[in-house]
Amino acid sequence: MTARAPGLSTTAAVAALLLARSARADDVGGARFAARTGVILPSGGLGTPPQFAHDGLSESYLFPSGVPLVVEVGAAFPGVWYWGAFLQTIAFLGCGDSAAGTPGVRCTNVDVQAGTSMEWRSPVGHGISPWLGLSLAYEKASSADGSGSFAVELTGFDLGIEGGVDLQVDDHVALGPFASATFGSYATASSSDPEWSGFTGDALHAWLSVGIRATTGTRPNR
Repeated sequence: MTARAPGLSTTAAVAALLLARSARADDVGGARFAARTGVILPSGGLGTPPQFAHDGLSESYLFPSGVPLVVEVGAAFPGVWYWGAFLQTIAFLGCGDSAAGTPGVRCTNVDVQAGTSMEWRSPVGHGISPWLGLSLAYEKASSADGSGSFAVELTGFDLGIEGGVDLQVDDHVALGPFASATFGSYATASSSDPEWSGFTGDALHAWLSVGIRATTGTRPNR
């Protein structure tokens, strides 16, 4: 009769239990849709046009805080993983620092990001699922004054980290808070102002966001 090591059998039993819980804790897989909004703040540097060679510019020079509007579509895999694509735009609240102290100034700011994200969820029961994710996006941002005398368009790539908690409302809808931070630099700039022709994307900028996310297509963990 062959003796079995109790330590090995215990370890195998625990591993099997964890794998079984992971496999049934989240969804059974399938399409998932989400939307999120909140508040987003600019941070870091914008880059260096030649006339600001000694100081550089902050991201808030052109872009103020705003309200992000994000839609996501993707697939939830059996277990704890999700992969998808997203589109984000920002409704800016006013003008950037460049317009400070100028009464009645008007501006048009646009920022659009399109990319992909991977998410890991860790359901803890009772319809509560903390999650963490990574994202990669192409960003296109533009700013113009109301008179038409100045306009600039910037493009680049952003890498992001995000996380939150999904609270299951029913069998197919979850709602919960999130926080995210994306980091990148603008590789190109085109402008009606010739002084921007020598723009150098040598600064790291960030978008910091908090808000609420609604998700459909999920199943509650029990």
